[in-house]
Amino acid sequence: MGIASVGVIGLGATGSVVARRLLEQGVEVTVHDRELWKVAVMAAEGAIPARIPADAAEPADLVFVHVTDEIAAEEVLFDCGGVGETLREGGFVVITCRTRAAFLRSAAARFGTFGITTVEASFNGDVASTSASVFVGCDREDLQTVEPVLGMVASGVAYTGPVGSVAAMRQLLTALSVQQPVPTGRHPNGPSGAPEVRDRPRPSTPPGVLTLQELTAVVDAADLCGGGIGERPPVGGRASRANCLGLEPGRFEGVIAELERRCLIPLLREALRCRTPGELVALVNTQVTSGV
Repeated sequence: MGIASVGVIGLGATGSVVARRLLEQGVEVTVHDRELWKVAVMAAEGAIPARIPADAAEPADLVFVHVTDEIAAEEVLFDCGGVGETLREGGFVVITCRTRAAFLRSAAARFGTFGITTVEASFNGDVASTSASVFVGCDREDLQTVEPVLGMVASGVAYTGPVGSVAAMRQLLTALSVQQPVPTGRHPNGPSGAPEVRDRPRPSTPPGVLTLQELTAVVDAADLCGGGIGERPPVGGRASRANCLGLEPGRFEGVIAELERRCLIPLLREALRCRTPGELVALVNTQVTSGV
């Protein structure tokens, strides 16, 4: 099935660029935004104005949703006058706003009842530039339908896995970028003996083995594969444990199990002592290069 008509809901920095590029390619574009002046600007450039999200979805084969957050997405998609009221069976909803993976899977299940397909997308880089790419989460067979449209608005399309995979990748990137402070002793003058906290410097990474970016990809893959995260019980039956990725204990240990499987090295006990993502990278590199 080809995509001939597209709705764009939310005409901020991303939505307006998407609408313009589709118009330049000769696609019929219907637009909606709460701020009517943005709709008027796009109408002057050839877009069809819509009073409410449902009006933007009614003629469309595919609808882009570029709104501020999960609450706004819920309203635009499912409230009275939302996309779900008029988008036809067989249509596509492409959600590009920052939401949790759980929300995306819930939206996909609700839309799926009516034969509507949910696609998750996230632009990498400045969408206004010609070099921006887009990460896409959906069923692989659905990618074949939406990829030509996404290719009109981005220089490259990178498939990450099922719906929710982009959100999971984004969460892990955030976790890996955070350097956690660690307690290093007791404050000598503190009346309660509170621990003194200071940042531990991130160790250098041995060259040519593993980088933080590569670790992110491995962790993302582990989070998405069946039987991965959460199936390994916490060590010693402990209910909670701080870790260098800021993840729930079972999920963290599942990630480490995937790293062990891929690198063929033991990691878990040592990984639990790591205080930052950089330390975990250094640990992996040390184990691999030493042949442990």
